[in-house]
Amino acid sequence: MEAQVDFFPKTLNIRRFLLMDTDNFFVLVGTDKTLRQQQVLTILKFDDTKQNYSLKDILIEDKRTYKEEEFANYLYELKARFNPVTPRVERAYGVLGFIRFLKGYYLILITSRKRVGKLLRHSIYTVKEM
Repeated sequence: MEAQVDFFPKTLNIRRFLLMDTDNFFVLVGTDKTLRQQQVLTILKFDDTKQNYSLKDILIEDKRTYKEEEFANYLYELKARFNPVTPRVERAYGVLGFIRFLKGYYLILITSRKRVGKLLRHSIYTVKEM
């Protein structure tokens, strides 16, 4: 059975996700509702021929919660060290998880949603695209 990886972000209201790409890894950035705090998850790219690796081997969670200015500096350093960094691969509203196929792990993101209702002051969404 595969080992379970649990990530508990310090920012409890992560609402939007942004996936960026470098030559060696992906950077998944989660932003809170106010767009003022960011959490970062790095996903390493492994060669398809390396078969015996787990999800824990490719995920690196940054324990810091970045404020707006700190995150701008983080992105500047990232772009300076790993050129090119694509500004955005995908924008997402949620992470459904990872699935492993023969060639490695795939990240499943919610890329489109539709509001279908409201419960008190909370919106209820349905997934339109992944």
